This record gives sequence, C-alpha cells and structure tokens, in this order.
Amino acid sequence: MSQDLETVQNKALYVAPANPAGRALQGSLSDAGARVLGLVDNLKLGAGIINHAKQARPYDAIVVAKGPFQNAICQGLLARGFAANSIYCQQENHQQIKRFNVTIGMRVQRFRDQLVSFGIRVGCALLPKGKVIYYAEDFIDTNVLLAWSEHAQTRPDEALLVGMSLKRQPIGTLPAKTLINSSWRAWWQLLRAKVLVLDHEYTGFAFSELRKHKKVVQLWHGLPYKALSGNHHFVEICDQAFISSSEWFNQHIFPAIFRAGAYLNLGYPRCDALLQQPAQRVWLNSAEPEKLTQLLNEVGPIWIYMPTYRDDGDNSYQLDLKELNAFCRQAGRALVLKFHPFISRKFSDAMGLSANSAELQPLPQLPHLFLFPSAMNIYPWLADAEALITDYSSVAFDFLVTDKPIVYYQYDKTRYQAIRGNALVEDTDFIAGPLVQNQQQLHQALQQVAEGKDEYAQKRKQLVDKFAICRQPAAPAITDYVRSLA
Repeated sequence: MSQDLETVQNKALYVAPANPAGRALQGSLSDAGARVLGLVDNLKLGAGIINHAKQARPYDAIVVAKGPFQNAICQGLLARGFAANSIYCQQENHQQIKRFNVTIGMRVQRFRDQLVSFGIRVGCALLPKGKVIYYAEDFIDTNVLLAWSEHAQTRPDEALLVGMSLKRQPIGTLPAKTLINSSWRAWWQLLRAKVLVLDHEYTGFAFSELRKHKKVVQLWHGLPYKALSGNHHFVEICDQAFISSSEWFNQHIFPAIFRAGAYLNLGYPRCDALLQQPAQRVWLNSAEPEKLTQLLNEVGPIWIYMPTYRDDGDNSYQLDLKELNAFCRQAGRALVLKFHPFISRKFSDAMGLSANSAELQPLPQLPHLFLFPSAMNIYPWLADAEALITDYSSVAFDFLVTDKPIVYYQYDKTRYQAIRGNALVEDTDFIAGPLVQNQQQLHQALQQVAEGKDEYAQKRKQLVDKFAICRQPAAPAITDYVRSLA
C-alpha cells in the first residue's frame, strides 16, 4: 500500500541513487520532515554517499527515486546487504512511496546467487592451481593483451588470455591460443587461477565473487582526467596491486578510487610502443605496419584524433568531415579517427563502412580521413603520429612521453562536466597544448603543427616530471611482478 511523503516525518532515511532524481527526492523528503542521512548508490562515490549496508548509520528506511532503473537499483541494494523490508519506492505521482515488492523470481535468483557463491568458494579452495589468467569482458583492451603477450612469450606454459562475451571486437584479430566465449572452459581456468590480471572493473555477480578468493592485479587503462567510479565503494574488494604509469597518481588519485594493497608505478604495456622504434613494437591486434608506412609515404604525416566517450550518448564530435578533409589535403596530412569501441560501430554504419573490419578504412569520398578499427591497438601508430587531437581522454597523459604536440578539442566542456562531474586534476595539470572549442580553432592549431610551431614543449616536460610518468618498458616489469605473486 502506498504512503504519502508526510508519513516519513521524523524518520531517519537514506535516498537512492545519487543522481538528479535522487537529490530532488532528498529535498522533498527533507521538506516533509524526514531526517535524510545521506544517499546510497551502487556505483558512485562522494561526500554523503554510501554504497553498502555496512556503511549505514541506524535508519528507518531507504527510499528509491522514481526512474527507469528503479527495480534494478532495489535489487542492487539487496545484494549490498540492505533488508528488503526497509526499501521503499517513489511512485509515479512523486508524492507517495510504496514498499519494494520482492517477487518469487527475485527470491529464486537470490538462491541461485548463493549457490554460485558457494560453488566458487569451494572450487577456489579445492581445485588444483592452474595458470595466471589475463581476463577481459566485452572486448580485450590493450594493456591486458600486451601484458599477456609478454608473459606468454617468456613463459608460454604459465599465462592464459581469457575473453568472455566479446561483442565489440573482431575475433579474427586475437591470438589463436586465446580462450574466448566459452563459459565452462573459462570458468574451469578462472577457478584455478593463481593470479587474475585485469585492466577494467567487471561487476557481474559471479566474477565479483571470484575475485574475493584470488590475487588480483589491476592494470587499469589510463591516468584519468575525468571522474571515475573505481571499486572503492565495494567494501569486500581489495586487490593485490594496482598498477599505473605515474607515481604521483598512485599517491594522490588512485588510492581514493581503487582498493589495493600496493600501488606500483610499472607503466602501461600499451605505452611501450611510444618509447620504441617500429621494429621493436608489438603490433598485436593493430593495423598492419605496412599500411602505416604506405600512408606516411603516399599521403604524408599523420594526425590522430582520439576523443573520449560521452556518457549522455551524444558522441557526434562536432566535425564537418568535408571541411576537415579539405584542410588535411591542403596541409598534406592524413587524419586517423580512433573512436571509443562503444560508438565506433555507430559511426561505421553512418559512413557505410564495415564495423567489424580489422583494417584501416578510408572514409568514402574523403581520401585524407581514415577510420582505425574498433577495439584494436592504435599505440604503434600513435608513436609515429605528428600530433594527437583529443579532449578529456587519458591518452593525452600517455602521449606526453613522445614530446609531440597535443591539441585539446573541448567543444562541450560545460556540458561534459555537468554530466561527468568535476575533473580529478586541475586543467593546468592536464592541458599541455592549444585548447580549442570549434573547428575553425582546431584548423588554426593544426596549421601551427604543420608549420612546425610548438610553444608547449616545456609544459609537456613539466607534466612528465611532476607526475613521474614511467619511461621504461612496462610489459617485462609487469610479467616479473605477476610471476612473483604466482
């Protein structure tokens, strides 16, 4: 039965989630006389936000704001230890709340989860130990792929690459020995793993249970400018080590976001290519080096555009491609577009290109513009780029070690920050090149690059020194560390 908000007078409440709807509900409940203790969110961190029942002060109820994911949020609260009879849902008219109804299906799922948890615990304890598992879901990102490659080359009997539900990656580009999309075989290896190596956070129930019983090394995938959720709000997670390419970030940023026993500045395997000559680079899961040579010889120096993903789904990137192609033709340059895997397919479809191609594709009628394959390793190409164009992406930190120009195309700064939240570092510690807000300014900045004008070399050096960015090959050092754990 529904209750009016006035019935919560003098009650101690939490509100979920920590989004605009939740904050609006927080205000309404406070106006109705409730004592709102804070917000509950399964994914977000921040002042006044808790993520687990163990963090809660004594309370009378949790009220979940009306929204499209209200039911999923309630189930997430159950999984994090909150009692079913304490969870209430805001109703359609926004002035009433109703106790959350736990269905038979939910109870069955909860029982299944308990069985899975028990099976994982027993399997990890009793099965003979197997290999070091380099693990990924959805697509295999470059840090895990190259770390596995180094380990497998030096000790082929010790390391296995496992990819689950690979929906965003051309399977043909992966090594033959990769264990992919095979649930029972993968779990046989996972339960026996000596060490798990990741470069993303995977929050599915079964994997979250598994990592409680394993040594986990988190490589992550970049030094962040934008806000991150991390895993610090999962109170039962504490990885063996968190690895990055910056001592400063390991001291000042990552410990507040990720739980780990140690924070190590060993570098990112993907960045090794930025420090190497072409013959030394690992071209695994990258477009062919011969294609890069051909492009440099036939078109000219290359610029690479790598924008970050927009959480609001607006990934149009505000570029007039025809004008951009004309500018590149005049400048004698090729522009390679490398989009986030989540939106590369949409762009490919709009341009009439193959979304599953493993090759560099020229854009139709735009001979100076090229699309780099989705979910593949562009870093061997990035090493030979004359300049990088990005916005808020961590690739800007990576590219600093090349001492080449970076152009920051931030056409939507206010909107981006309103959705994503405040940055983790000041702009003065991120911007080391021209900051442009429209395509005309972008062309002007790139013209300066084409003319060999560079006013930011000292700024790039200052950031490399301040952040103590690793300039040594990362993959061998990570292999040595992981082997010491195994």
